[in-house]
Amino acid sequence: MPLRGGGRLEVLRDIQLAVRHGQIHALLGPSGCGKSTLLNIVAGLLPLDSGRLEIDGVDSAAFRDWAAIGYMFQDDRLLPWRTVQRNVELALENQPLSRDERRTRAAEIIGLVGLTPFAQSFPNELSGGMRARVALARSLVRRPRILLMDEPFSRLDAQTRGQMHAELVRLRELFDMTVLFVTHDIDEAAVLADTVTVLAPRPGRVVETFALDGAAPRDATSPGATATIRTLRDALGGQPASARGDALMETTA
Repeated sequence: MPLRGGGRLEVLRDIQLAVRHGQIHALLGPSGCGKSTLLNIVAGLLPLDSGRLEIDGVDSAAFRDWAAIGYMFQDDRLLPWRTVQRNVELALENQPLSRDERRTRAAEIIGLVGLTPFAQSFPNELSGGMRARVALARSLVRRPRILLMDEPFSRLDAQTRGQMHAELVRLRELFDMTVLFVTHDIDEAAVLADTVTVLAPRPGRVVETFALDGAAPRDATSPGATATIRTLRDALGGQPASARGDALMETTA
């Protein structure tokens, strides 16, 4: 990555990652290890300096179906002058849809996240959990096959975060999506993910990838989850290893 004033900063090194179709795959690591950078490369927001990225079996340089990828950021990025309905419609405004079609599709997804009674409310009238649901609805309104999530629930209280975990699992199954989920929270990864890739600090590199047992969301206090939490915590101090498996998305850098 180029630096202002010249020079380069190595953010990621020797990343080999495979994300299976239909899974929630968590990228777990400390702040500054390149998790968000990797997500932005997958989203096409940052270029690859080296290596290659495949999305749905297509090289990213030739990939054109960017509408198939949704992105939910850490900040909800809701426009304060727009209602819930209009914030969700924003993701459709560059699509070849009539205004009525945009309204209908936005209303459908707002209903799916349980916010129909608040469709005409403004962001400052909503709780943190409700704002997160609006942001999730906006990222899903184009019915993406792949959803990228950058610590989207990190600012929520524990109870609301648990509710959003259950909501995400439900919608993942409903839309048959693949989710790539960035988090620095070990408990969140253990509760929510089907697969967890642990990244070491900058330059970010893969320590190890774990396939988790049991259906998500899991009870964080269960023996299985607590054992997973211990394993993930130990892995954060480990050495790089490669993730393997058949993949919807593969990247090396």
